[in-house]
Amino acid sequence: MSHIVTVQTPVRDPLAIQSACTRLNLPVPVYWPAKLPIGEKSGWALKLTDWIHPVVCNTNTGEVDFDNYGGNWGEQQELNKFL
Repeated sequence: MSHIVTVQTPVRDPLAIQSACTRLNLPVPVYWPAKLPIGEKSGWALKLTDWIHPVVCNTNTGEVDFDNYGGNWGEQQELNKFL
């Protein structure tokens, strides 16, 4: 079953998010309400390599929300590289 995972991180700087995306050759993140399989999350949405759904970074709380369906919809190592 799919579910959104929330990770508490020190990701609180939009410029650092953009810099990490540039370093990893990822598309530029955008601030918008992103649709995940079982809900919508607002924040800086970014597309990791080969991930089906975006990762959403809330810079106010430091939370990162994602749903990779236990690795079936995206490799955990791609998120680890970003973080």
